[in-house]
Amino acid sequence: MSQQFDLVTIGGATEDLFLTIDNYHLMDNSQDILAQKLLAIEYGAKILAKESFLSYGGGATNVAVAVSRYNLKSAVIAAIGDDQRGGNILKNLKSHAINSHYIQIIADQQSAMSVMLIGRDGEHSAICYRGANDLITIDFNTIAALNTPWLYISSLGGHSWYKNLINIFSSNKLIAWNPGQTQLIAGVAKLRKFLNKTAIFIVNHDEALQLVSTDNSLRPQQMKVYNQNIELLIEKLKSYGPQLVIITKDKDGAWSYDGKRLIHQPAYLTKNIVDTTGVGDAFSGTFIANFIITHNIRQSLRVAVRQSAIILKVRGAQSWPA
Repeated sequence: MSQQFDLVTIGGATEDLFLTIDNYHLMDNSQDILAQKLLAIEYGAKILAKESFLSYGGGATNVAVAVSRYNLKSAVIAAIGDDQRGGNILKNLKSHAINSHYIQIIADQQSAMSVMLIGRDGEHSAICYRGANDLITIDFNTIAALNTPWLYISSLGGHSWYKNLINIFSSNKLIAWNPGQTQLIAGVAKLRKFLNKTAIFIVNHDEALQLVSTDNSLRPQQMKVYNQNIELLIEKLKSYGPQLVIITKDKDGAWSYDGKRLIHQPAYLTKNIVDTTGVGDAFSGTFIANFIITHNIRQSLRVAVRQSAIILKVRGAQSWPA
């Protein structure tokens, strides 16, 4: 029998370079509900960083690290290049006791990398090179043979993302899903058959608005209502088929809705934020781990929101406090 896992994550694996900067301007873009602020640095200039450090990220590996903190067994399905960066990613997974057997090594390709710009308030902007991440191939037989009840899907890119989702969702396993930009842009009509088979659908407020904005049955005035009323927004997402929908919204906390109960968990006050990188993945991994253990939505939501506040005080997506 194959090795048993509590959760297998699917998606991105990256090496991240963090640069802390303070010589920039924030530009108001509030007329666009999907991008309300813009980061401006002088074009063609040399921008000096105050600090730099290397870490690791990617939705699949970040969530696996979070799950491993609860002594649950996890594995990652991701793609890396046959380069030093890929070797570093594998070593990092091993250091967290995460199974890397299903990592795909793509010949003559570079592993993914992100440059994270950390601002004065700890907020981050990411410049992402997806590299081998976009060449991942998900085989149905491999997914079906996995000895795990749960799958977690993060961002999937590349030309095969739709076929990969078909193979994943055909496995009849419990699926938690945090879609990436490629999926959100594809829209409700293309994703509905996957949403109907999703056990837990996790998005932040901006992602929720972005997905709902692709619903051609809605009028512009309705989008304004959804932007102002998160309860109506989460009900709309639930109507697309997921069993449980979760929306996170920074300082306002998180909401869950299963079609019967709407639960709001306020955020925990956090002062002196160091870095916002990986907060969403820390929330997702913590929620799923606690839900696997307790099957209690309210308790899992509370612990996930609390952990999100804690990880704001450390640098990097996987540098969890002890």
